[in-house]
Amino acid sequence: MYLVPDNGVSAPTEYPPLFVAADTWSRTGRQRYVGLVRVDLLLLIAAIGAGVVAGLDPGLIRVASLASAAFLLGSVTAKYTNRYRHFDRSWSNGRTVAETLKAETWRYMMRLAPYDTGAADATFAQRLGEIRAQMPIIGRAFPWPAPDVGQVTGGMRAVRDEPLARRQARYLRERVADQIAWYASRAARHRRAAIVWFWSSLVLQCGAIVASLVRAFTPTFPSVWGLILVMGGAAAAWDQLGRNDEVSKAYGNAARELAQLRGPIQDAADEAAFGALVRDAEEVIAREQTRWAAKQG
Repeated sequence: MYLVPDNGVSAPTEYPPLFVAADTWSRTGRQRYVGLVRVDLLLLIAAIGAGVVAGLDPGLIRVASLASAAFLLGSVTAKYTNRYRHFDRSWSNGRTVAETLKAETWRYMMRLAPYDTGAADATFAQRLGEIRAQMPIIGRAFPWPAPDVGQVTGGMRAVRDEPLARRQARYLRERVADQIAWYASRAARHRRAAIVWFWSSLVLQCGAIVASLVRAFTPTFPSVWGLILVMGGAAAAWDQLGRNDEVSKAYGNAARELAQLRGPIQDAADEAAFGALVRDAEEVIAREQTRWAAKQG
């Protein structure tokens, strides 16, 4: 599972209550899932470290062994909790609902089909029902808003009523430009993380080799190669959790594709041309979201 995408694109545009609920649900699931993975890895390292301490001082064998057992129990508990509380599912499913609803909101506000008629509000409500029906796996635990809570906000209607030029400017500023900035910043962050965790893992594994060789020729040298090796494995596991190389390339490509649409969207002369370009931009965003959801599996 990699630590993506948490698309916290800030914009003054109002989103429906269902989006707010799904976004909050996803963020909470992500925080808990990633936090428990971090705890699991750190406790494994601590358990091995306690074993090393026991080898250094026979007088500490009992204390170190008890500490190692406690750390391992904590690691097992964290792993079990993550497995059976399904925080990864809350993260991925909540994000899918949130991003799908965000895309539908922009289609509604930009008057794209099927929201290009006088029945747009009813069509939007029907679409929300379809989204909910497609996500039964979330189940009762998800804080679905009450059926009588209106999902079309006053802000959404106000944007929809704006003339073409203002809607173009708003879409470029609050959707395209913000999404490009988010993709670009995340691509850079994952690129840096990939470098840091690759070299950390490599250096630690090399350190384990050196420590094992020293131990082979100097029996009095502390047996720390196992601890170093586990630390290297933890670094590699954390890098894999983020799939940093893969995500960096995917987000960079998405940012470039959206950037290529900025000029044409700004120059669109009528509703038809603008609508076609909005659909193209939303397809780029949807494709990246679909790729992410598939990887979450």
